[in-house]
Formats: sequence, structure tokens, C-alpha cells
Amino acid sequence: MLELLAADKAAAAALAESETMLAEMRHSAEEFMLYGVPRAEMTALLLEIFESADADKSGALDRAVRGQGLGSGAGVERRRDHL
Repeated sequence: MLELLAADKAAAAALAESETMLAEMRHSAEEFMLYGVPRAEMTALLLEIFESADADKSGALDRAVRGQGLGSGAGVERRRDHL
């Protein structure tokens, strides 16, 4: 009887783990379909753009930099391959 209870508990744990993995995969797929870029890649790209624009490394952009726009000259290209 104890073996059946242990097997049932193990099966329930495996099912919960697979449901969690499925939810994570679904979220990643939806994110990719919406934005065309995985979140980690987008975060790294935005950080790289910000750091290149933050000339004095203060962690903030001064008015001159904000007026120029981050997209111009920062190596940013619009991705169309996901459409």
C-alpha cells in the first residue's frame, strides 16, 4: 500500500513539473512571437545601447544624448524577419 502511495506522489510531482515546464515554454514562445527576440537577448541589446550612449558612465543620459535619440548611430536595426 505504501508503494502505491509513493508511486502516486511521484506521479503527481512529475505531472506538476511537466506542467510548469510547459507553461514556461509556452510563455517563451508567446514572447518570441510577439517581439521576435527572446527577452534575455532584448535586455542585453538595450543595456548595450544604453551603455554606449552613457558617455560619462553616470548611469543616466544627459539631455544632449536624449535629444539625439538612442536609435541613431547606435547600431540598431529594425528586425523584420519575424513578421
